[in-house]
Amino acid sequence: MDINVKPSYDVPMWSETRFIAAYNPQQGVGLFLHAGRLRNHLDWWWAQTVIYLPDGRIAVDRSWARNPDDTGVKTANLDLRPEPGGWSARFDGIIELTDTQALGRAPRGSAAPSLPAQFELVAEGTRPWWDMLAGAATPQSFGDMHVEQAGHCHGALRVGGETYRLDGVSYYDHSSGVRDWTGFHSHHFLIIVMPDYTMHAGQVYTSPTEERRGGGVWFSSEGEMLRITRSEMPRQIDVFGAPQQFDWHMKLAGKGEMTFRIEVLHSFPATITFDNDNINGCDWDAAGDPMFLTECPVRVTAPDGTVGYGHIERSNRRNCLVKP
Repeated sequence: MDINVKPSYDVPMWSETRFIAAYNPQQGVGLFLHAGRLRNHLDWWWAQTVIYLPDGRIAVDRSWARNPDDTGVKTANLDLRPEPGGWSARFDGIIELTDTQALGRAPRGSAAPSLPAQFELVAEGTRPWWDMLAGAATPQSFGDMHVEQAGHCHGALRVGGETYRLDGVSYYDHSSGVRDWTGFHSHHFLIIVMPDYTMHAGQVYTSPTEERRGGGVWFSSEGEMLRITRSEMPRQIDVFGAPQQFDWHMKLAGKGEMTFRIEVLHSFPATITFDNDNINGCDWDAAGDPMFLTECPVRVTAPDGTVGYGHIERSNRRNCLVKP
């Protein structure tokens, strides 16, 4: 199993983060679960619980815990576990029911309306495991460990009186290392699951005009791996994740350039401060010029018309965006 990393207490700005997500495109529901160590207090973990619901609604919670167990993260409400061959997640708590528009205006997660929510799901890593720092692609500029895997999941969700199935695609990401955002202006990151292949890619911008080399990997369903040497898409232009439909241009080693059509299905706005605080919603009063992100389940159409699903994260600095 992919257990937690031993904390590096003596390394400034070191942290560890787990991100897992799931989406059922048939019912329009899913999860974004994000947990990490608090900078300078590494025995404490924060956890963001985000539930995507139909009609643009989102349920959110932010919880904390000392987490001595090395097998995942467990707070009072949320339990994330790496499992042999995949991962599991359970939640039993109270959430705030909100929507993308409200999260774009201010942080949410501790106000009304308050509703009970429960979910339980198990994800199987049915697609290849990617160790990002093992020479498979262009190394990232920060971090000492970064692994990802896509797959499929099954489970159940209840929010208030609504019930849904959590059967669909799943995404897993676990990383650790220094989190220094001073040279990080904006970025995009994606995991896409197509019927016969999987793609992991990203691009980082160090200023409004300067970019680092984008890239990633492409895996066939049989495990063949090719490098993605180009990854380009429009930058986030508002706090709600616009544009909602766009082209992703990528270049695959040995196969040339391809363009995939992206349709955003849901958007969760969030904030990362220079102190590495991860906040549900956009904090327009935070010190400095924090990054505003959108976490989006997406529908993906390949050049040959094949349809798949994925998760795309995009960011931009607050001073590049307009408050709603």
